[in-house]
This record gives sequence, structure tokens and C-alpha cells, in this order.
Amino acid sequence: FTGQYDETYVWLCRETLQKSFTHALAVYLHELDHKFGTDQSAEFSYALTDTLEKVMSAVAANPSFLAEHRLRWELI
Repeated sequence: FTGQYDETYVWLCRETLQKSFTHALAVYLHELDHKFGTDQSAEFSYALTDTLEKVMSAVAANPSFLAEHRLRWELI
């Protein structure tokens, strides 16, 4: 498993945290959207689609956002 969702936290495995910022962010967002349902549920799928749209819109509006956060991630 790369991560897990619980009502009180989102857990990411060490291997996920050692990968790229964008990979870890994708896993985090995926796990966070489990508050809407399981991988096979329509509610989860719709929530994840909405999350992806919001993230892509934010990055399109501020292209340097991803680069800045990726650099910070790599310094850790």
C-alpha cells in the first residue's frame, strides 16, 4: 500500500514519501478523497475527479506553484 485514509488521518508509506512531490501529492489526494467512499464507489470517483480539476486549475492559474513546492520537497 502507498497510503491509507482514516477519519482522523491520512497515512503515507515511507516509499511514497521518498518519491517525487507530485507522486506523493497524488497519493495524498487519492487517500484524502476516500472520505467519500471506496476505490470502487462512484462517490469516490466523482470526488477524485473534482479534486483533480481543482488542482489542475490552481496550477494553471499559478504555474510556479508546482515548481516551488517540488523544490521544497526535494530539500527535505
